[in-house]
Amino acid sequence: MKLKIEIKNKITGKVIFELEKEKNNVLETLLEAIKSNAYLSNAYLRGADLSGADLRGADLSDAYLRGAYLRGADLSDAYLRGADLSNAYLSNADLRGADLSDAYLRGADLRDADLDFMIIKLRCDFGFAITSEKQRKQLIAHVASFFKKSKLNKQEEKLFDAMKKYCAYWHREKEFGSL
Repeated sequence: MKLKIEIKNKITGKVIFELEKEKNNVLETLLEAIKSNAYLSNAYLRGADLSGADLRGADLSDAYLRGAYLRGADLSDAYLRGADLSNAYLSNADLRGADLSDAYLRGADLRDADLDFMIIKLRCDFGFAITSEKQRKQLIAHVASFFKKSKLNKQEEKLFDAMKKYCAYWHREKEFGSL
């Protein structure tokens, strides 16, 4: 029996991509959408099981991936700017070089995920994300290096000062003290 799966825009509800085939699933539909260069910005993929998916370089900017299962997925160099990955399962995922600027990762499980060289900016929310001690140190170092290189306006300086205090408290670390 053929199964038709549609990927919709989270804002308009319009169908972005659809695939009908035997034994279809969300992962196969998404991979086919990527292969055919479908525009997946704002895609609604809440709770989708994308475990182990090869999503290298995929543009999932502003995608709604809340609670999605991305365990072991390859998201290296993926464009996830503004994506909602809250409560997503990203353990063992490869996020090297992924752009997570303005992404929302509150409550995401990032244990054993590869976070090297990922791109984050001021408003990336990692609140209550589950990480290892090594990853917490990587995140602190990454955010610190971003701020060291940036010319901040007064509002950004205040935000950075508040962030330093929060991170030092939250992680019980002192890495930010010397900035």
